[in-house]
Amino acid sequence: MEPTDSRHDQPIRGWALLGPAVPGVLALVLLMAHTLVNALLRAAFSAPLEGTLEVAAFWYMPAIALLGAVVALRRDEHIAADLLYRRAPSRVQREYRILGLLLLLVVSVGFTWFGLLEAMKNAEIGRTAGTSDVPIWPPEFLVPVAFGAIVLQIVFDLVRLVRKGAAVPAAGGPEGIGDE
Repeated sequence: MEPTDSRHDQPIRGWALLGPAVPGVLALVLLMAHTLVNALLRAAFSAPLEGTLEVAAFWYMPAIALLGAVVALRRDEHIAADLLYRRAPSRVQREYRILGLLLLLVVSVGFTWFGLLEAMKNAEIGRTAGTSDVPIWPPEFLVPVAFGAIVLQIVFDLVRLVRKGAAVPAAGGPEGIGDE
C-alpha cells in the first residue's frame, strides 16, 4: 500500500480557512444570484438591475479571487512553476523553497501596505464606479486583508520549513496554519 498525502485525505482543519473561505463562497453565490436576477429582469421586463456590471467587477470578483488565493496558499494548492525546484539537487531544494517564500513575502507585504493606503484614500473620497454611483471603496479593503492573511501564511510556512532543518518538505510543501 502506497503512502497517501494526508492533506487531501482529511477534512479541512484549522480555523484559518473559515475566515477567507466562507465570504469567498458567499461572494460566488451572490454573484450567481445577482446575475440570474439581472438576466431575468432584463428578459421579462427589459429592466436590468442598475450597476450590475460594477457590483460584479468591484465587489464580487475581488472577493472571489483574493479570498480564493488565500485558501489556495493555505492548502498549498496554488499554481506552482517548480521547474528549477524539481531539477535541483535535494540538498538545495529547501533553500529554493525558502528563497521563493521570502520573495513572495516581500511582494505580499508591499501589496498589503500599498493596498491599505489606496483603500484608505478611496474611502476618504468615497470612490464610486463612474456613472452608476455604485460605491467601490469598501471592497478595496479586501486587498490589504487578503494579502495580510497571505503574509501570515508565508511566515508560518517559513517557520515550519526552517524548523524542519535540512529535511525537504513533502510533496506539496509545508503544512499551513492550524495543521497538527
